[in-house]
Amino acid sequence: MRSAILLILAIFTLAACGSSEPDNRPADQKAFSAVVLQYAKAYKDAPNEIIQNEQRALRKTALASTMQEPAASGWIGKIDDIGTSGSSATLTIKCTGFSAKTWNNSFSEGEAGTFIPQNSPLFATVRSLKKGDLVQFSGQLFPDDQDHFREVSMTESGGMTEPEFLFRFTEVKSF
Repeated sequence: MRSAILLILAIFTLAACGSSEPDNRPADQKAFSAVVLQYAKAYKDAPNEIIQNEQRALRKTALASTMQEPAASGWIGKIDDIGTSGSSATLTIKCTGFSAKTWNNSFSEGEAGTFIPQNSPLFATVRSLKKGDLVQFSGQLFPDDQDHFREVSMTESGGMTEPEFLFRFTEVKSF
């Protein structure tokens, strides 16, 4: 436990070294990022697939103890992708260590409700943004049995080293 805490502190210290701006991320986002980064490194450093696979279960446990509820408020990231599916918007926001994203196609969307409807105030906000814009956002992650929160990368490696968490955005604004 002590080594995990030291690793998290080291990650925060290293992340701060490359930035001249203060880290304005909310505490829950910082903790979420720290867990994701810790297990991304452990996954990359693992000597074989068995140990790599174990890191996913360990990350799930760590995320569950770090963030019990799926609500996220005031998180900060950069627009990575804005697209459309039919008349709805799709969105990916890149954060430290992970991405928060909607589905990007109707087949995957199903009943998830991640698309941003064209007639919504959120759509009007998102349409004025572009890739690279710094934003503050709120919404919900999706609870999940495998990863604690639904991770939608195509491969286990991607899911551990550059995870993409499914997200239902309720607010996005320039920061």
